[in-house]
Amino acid sequence: MNWDYREIVNWLKEFHPDIYEKWYIHTKPRRDLEAKRLKEKFDAVQKWLDEMKDHPRWKNQDDFRKAIQMSLDMYNDVEDEEERANVWNSIIALAGRHPSFPKRRGIRSEEE
Repeated sequence: MNWDYREIVNWLKEFHPDIYEKWYIHTKPRRDLEAKRLKEKFDAVQKWLDEMKDHPRWKNQDDFRKAIQMSLDMYNDVEDEEERANVWNSIIALAGRHPSFPKRRGIRSEEE
């Protein structure tokens, strides 16, 4: 039987709530750190998108910019960190190859 992570956590929560609670407390610092790291990534992309909106190259790519903004807006609508990671993957798929996209931790490559 192939279970994914969510199924295992849900099973643990349902059948062994005491162990689930201990696991949840034990993993909270790691989850909080990952949530902070992901928030920093989203903030960097939002800043980049705000700075790039007046760039001449983006004037003819309004739909592209809107798609990225909609993905950023989805970040605020989802509560689960795994879903936020999926939203991040969609942003990378949309904008990750743009030359000035923030590559990591807010560092940008040279702008055109």
